[in-house]
Amino acid sequence: FKISQGTPNEFKFIDVSSADIHKSYWSFGDGNTGSGGIVVHSYAKPGKYQASLTIATFDEKGNTICKDISYQTVFVDEMNDEIIALYPNPINYEGKISLKNVEKDVDLTIYNHEGVPVKKIRNISNGITNFSVEELQNGFYFYHIISDGKIIKTDRFSVSK
Repeated sequence: FKISQGTPNEFKFIDVSSADIHKSYWSFGDGNTGSGGIVVHSYAKPGKYQASLTIATFDEKGNTICKDISYQTVFVDEMNDEIIALYPNPINYEGKISLKNVEKDVDLTIYNHEGVPVKKIRNISNGITNFSVEELQNGFYFYHIISDGKIIKTDRFSVSK
């Protein structure tokens, strides 16, 4: 099965099996369940979960597949007159980060939907900085802008090539 992430706590589960399916049963690892070929589930709190899909075929054979899911929340400090933008959204091959009135250079860290850092750009200063996303797969990503070890902005974007 495939998993795609909408909002930080919302996930879409898609049964992509090729079996002659009678029913698809989902367990999301948080005590909730669902059924159907495509199901959207929102987790109530951050954490690590094991989602499973059980496929019941017409001949009454069943198979279960499990995948791990995790998500985290990020707290953002208030920004004064700083203006920070990451665009376009979605990004095809090259993104831009625009900084205005930021007193010190900042770092950009990009995370995949599992919260794993996949790209870091250091020492970004005021103005516009281009960056490549060619090595990233299509999907949703989150980023932190960090100054003096503190997160000053976080948001999400998507890559669509």
